[in-house]
Amino acid sequence: ADRPDGSSPDGDGSPPDGSSKYAAASFGVERGPAREIVADEDGDEVGRESCRGEEEGPGPALNERGDEAATGELERVFRREDFREMTVVGQFNLGFILCTLGDDLFIVDQHASDEIYNFERLQRTTTLNRQPLLVPKNLELTAAEEQTVHRNMPTFLANGFGFCEVDQPPPTIRSLALNSVPFSKGTTFGADDVHELIGMLDQGEYALPARSQLTVGLSRRSTGGSLGSGSSVSEIVRPSRVRTMLAMRACRCSIMIGKALDAKTMRRVLDHLSELQAPWNCPHGRPTMRHLADMRKLRKRSRDGAGGGGGGGG
Repeated sequence: ADRPDGSSPDGDGSPPDGSSKYAAASFGVERGPAREIVADEDGDEVGRESCRGEEEGPGPALNERGDEAATGELERVFRREDFREMTVVGQFNLGFILCTLGDDLFIVDQHASDEIYNFERLQRTTTLNRQPLLVPKNLELTAAEEQTVHRNMPTFLANGFGFCEVDQPPPTIRSLALNSVPFSKGTTFGADDVHELIGMLDQGEYALPARSQLTVGLSRRSTGGSLGSGSSVSEIVRPSRVRTMLAMRACRCSIMIGKALDAKTMRRVLDHLSELQAPWNCPHGRPTMRHLADMRKLRKRSRDGAGGGGGGGG
């Protein structure tokens, strides 16, 4: 008997009519803890849930309890590693890479793909310059918040913040004050960014910033390093304005729309996507790739059309 998701029982995962495993139902991407809070600019979650494409049929209905198993029956999985298995067909309109995976045709945005690669690289490796303050700024932290700063001092230093201890009025106590801040052209950072970062590290008020691809890198640990080795490295948690700044840097240094790419460069773009924590959208929410067509269906339509034309001519 056919399975609930329409696949054949012979174990190959293909629908009974031999059509694409991606076109058989809503097109989805792999689930995993590395993409817990990723969404595109329209608020549609990508990575944790699904990247919805055209549905081939009504599919199984959700039950009254909204059973996740029923939802799963509407999804097919595309894994990060599949980017490396893709075959490059060529470039389209000086902005997109056409590629195939088996009998499926995909289109990859060359700028968005290179931008998310550069963004994750900058998230992982950037240590911001620090500007000393002439007068330390009192942060008015609670004892618990000061402990959070002390426990996570490397994170604050990597983000460009520096601290010192100052005496408070009687009863005299020593408290943390801000004595240096990160600086970037046109951007001023300060105490508000420190409080946001404390909240993120404490899983408090700022634990889940606005849902966008800018939240990539908030997890404290992620599969990374060389990102192909399977080793685990610590991620640097970034305040929202630092992430926005890094996103702009990533955009400026990425492959632009309108640039002609050779086969080697197109191959490198796809391989980079396979190494990322969340390769589904650029930092500003633009999708990196979409499923275009099931080549089996296109070939079938071509054969049917040729057969119909031959019959009419006789």
